[in-house]
Amino acid sequence: MRKQKSSFGSRKRLISILFLFIGIFLLGNLAQGIFDAWRGRERIQKMKQDLQEIAKENETLQQEVQYYQSEEFVEKEAREKLNLVKPGETVIIVPEEALRKEESERIKQSLAEPVWRQWTAVLLERN
Repeated sequence: MRKQKSSFGSRKRLISILFLFIGIFLLGNLAQGIFDAWRGRERIQKMKQDLQEIAKENETLQQEVQYYQSEEFVEKEAREKLNLVKPGETVIIVPEEALRKEESERIKQSLAEPVWRQWTAVLLERN
């Protein structure tokens, strides 16, 4: 009869070890699932932030597209690049040479006077 008790005890021990391994395996899988869920939440938060940034950028680009399609932009580009004018407007063209002469005279005058005197003149003119 002793053999039966020892075989029953070893069988009970074997079942206990088997349940222990199954429990450890289940706990490991549970821990892995929890960790994956936690990382998934972080990814979701990051993606939400990215989505908000992209939405802001998209809104800005849509506003730019609206501006580029507006009459105001078309008129501005026509005036600047094609030198077009509205009916009744008069165009005055200043020769570049005159502008260069005026600028060079201004530079010569500013070099002739010390900087402190130029500042004094500017400050006294405002008062």
